[in-house]
This record gives sequence, C-alpha cells and structure tokens, in this order.
Amino acid sequence: MALTAKSWNSWLSQALTYSDDQSADQSAFALPTLNADPAAEVALVRPNLTSQDAERLVNQRLDALNEQSMTVQIVMPGEMSLMPGDILFVNSGNSIADGNYIVRSIRRQFSTTAGFIQYIQGSAMTANSSVSLGDRILPSG
Repeated sequence: MALTAKSWNSWLSQALTYSDDQSADQSAFALPTLNADPAAEVALVRPNLTSQDAERLVNQRLDALNEQSMTVQIVMPGEMSLMPGDILFVNSGNSIADGNYIVRSIRRQFSTTAGFIQYIQGSAMTANSSVSLGDRILPSG
C-alpha cells in the first residue's frame, strides 16, 4: 500500500504529489489505470500544501497507521519498575509479534486468587518513534 499526499497550489497553479516512497512535483495528477488495484494507494488530498507539509502529513499518517496496526495487550505478573513510556521487548515465540513496544498504559491489580498481576497496553516502535535517553529496555524472560 502506498500513502500519497496530493495538493493543488492555487498561487503557483501547480499540483504536488508526495508519496511515502518518493516525492515529485507534477503539473497534473496522474490518472489511475483501469487495472490498478484500488487498495494499492491511499491519497490524502489537501489544498495549498508545500512539499515539506506534504511530507510531514504522509509521515504522520504512516506513524499513526503503524502504531494502530501493532498494538499489544499483555497480562503478566506484577512488578513495580515498569512505567508508561518505557520500552518493553516482547519475545512470544511468534515472530510477527516479537519486538520492542512503547508502554502506553499499565493497570496493576492484586487479588487473593490471581495474585499480583499487571495489564499492559503498548504500541510497536516505528522508525520515527521518539525515545528519550531515560527509557529502559527490560530483559525478557
């Protein structure tokens, strides 16, 4: 799937197209072919974007899509060192879900039947994820 920002600059009478794989200034929009896969491109159309604005829009949407596509909910034994904003490495044995996740929320619970457990919600780290130097990577196991 390609994510593309398209804009018409009325002041310059030019069309601008920026895709997540490349950018190009064009004098007219390319028309899709009849055999093209309709799910192959998602276009974000906004008026009067600069090339920097179009790039920023595409990158923001890609980050949002990536974050939504890889969200995990984990139930594990409770411990007090994990906090929102920390990085948690998940090694589940399923290569699709393995990787680093930014902890978004934690809910801890103590009961006489289940003991001390915590519920963690996390988002997969993307290439543009902001991580501060204070973030910790907890050992798996």
